[in-house]
Amino acid sequence: FVVSEGYIKQFSYPKQIYLLRALVSYGINMLIGFAAVVIMQFAFHNFGLVAWLMALPGIAILIFAAQGHIIISAYVGTKFRDLPFAFSGILQVIFFVTPIMFPIDVLKAKGIDFVYRYNPLYYLIDIVRRPILEGSFPPFENYALAILYVLLVWIVAAATARRLDNRVVFLL
Repeated sequence: FVVSEGYIKQFSYPKQIYLLRALVSYGINMLIGFAAVVIMQFAFHNFGLVAWLMALPGIAILIFAAQGHIIISAYVGTKFRDLPFAFSGILQVIFFVTPIMFPIDVLKAKGIDFVYRYNPLYYLIDIVRRPILEGSFPPFENYALAILYVLLVWIVAAATARRLDNRVVFLL
């Protein structure tokens, strides 16, 4: 909302337009990242169309989670203007406690598997990553926990939007 402040103050469009605009922008970034993965898979002769089709349900769940996060951060970021700076530090910490750079087998071997077990972002990443890289579906529990997390995010997003929607123009 802060980026679209001029439009919000001048026009009475629904605020969801600005949230969907952010989702489209982030979606394009995700597609560019997927294109890089496809190019690398072709380069290493590891591309599988079936694997990418298996990842589509996970990508859909990931998009729903992203929209919920966008809603929460847009409303809260309007009220607290320093939130983007705080998010940059928080996201760095989340990046290191989510098994992105290393497999979970390393965590299990070190006895610190709680790092991924109680991290909902691991499940969101796994339902997209495993089909693409390994060509197999993740366990059903990963889908269930990811969907449960998305539902929780949307409940928080709805409560945040309901509470702050009428005050966005005044907070800008």
